[in-house]
Amino acid sequence: MFTNPTGANAEEIEQVRDRGLEMMTTALSTFEQQGFDDLYKINKVTFDKITRVTADGSGFNSMAIIDNTDVVIRFKTDLANINPAMSVADVQIAFNKNQITFETFLDLSDKYKTNLSEEDKAAIKLMKNKLDMSDNFYVDKEFLSTQKNKIYTATLSRYITDKAAAGNDFRPLKWVDEVMPSIVRDTANANPIPGEVLHKAFEGKLNNQGKPYTLGGQTAFITHYKSYTRSGLNRLIRKAIADGHSEMAEMLQRDKEILDELVTDPNFDRQQINNYNIRDN
Repeated sequence: MFTNPTGANAEEIEQVRDRGLEMMTTALSTFEQQGFDDLYKINKVTFDKITRVTADGSGFNSMAIIDNTDVVIRFKTDLANINPAMSVADVQIAFNKNQITFETFLDLSDKYKTNLSEEDKAAIKLMKNKLDMSDNFYVDKEFLSTQKNKIYTATLSRYITDKAAAGNDFRPLKWVDEVMPSIVRDTANANPIPGEVLHKAFEGKLNNQGKPYTLGGQTAFITHYKSYTRSGLNRLIRKAIADGHSEMAEMLQRDKEILDELVTDPNFDRQQINNYNIRDN
């Protein structure tokens, strides 16, 4: 009644949801008052999961309280194989869709992570760092519906697919540096943040493919340079010049000019590229 309210219109649906919330609240109060401690504890956990309120208080972001049996069976059958076909990316997607509970998400994630090499783990950590994600991001159910989580899920899924296709030639950290930006751009373009605008530093500029920057391109640019320092970028420019890679040097110089304009804008959130300092040569 609460998680899947029905009705002929929005008002009726909300009334059904309110009745469901009232029934759950009354039942919990009864269990507590009459000393049914075990029942209270069990149902309180369920209540907290399905009544999680959004940060702005405008609605609910319920977590799954039971597993989709078919989905769990598919994961367990896959894990029984010598070379599982699925991965942590598939577990993440199932959790995002409320097909598995939080406890099952943690359990399956741990099992699939045993198939990851140390290089894989380092690459995934770098992805999260670029997106400014905490290791326990999954605790915040509201985060799961954000653009950032959609970018992370898409990147992780593509990473697993490309790794399987490349075999021994796959280079995890190089992949993150070279392939992730395009995934960030395309996913951000497909899932725009309401009210987001193109910063003036990107207006009239062309990206490295010779096309005007989009909002997704802006997100990809900032994500890519998340951990860069200005002195580190200058070193890359000097090295490109010394090695005779003039096109690369010009590209990096253009990027540096955009970064300089971003960090000197008092209205720009410096935390997005907090290692980049205009006075750092």
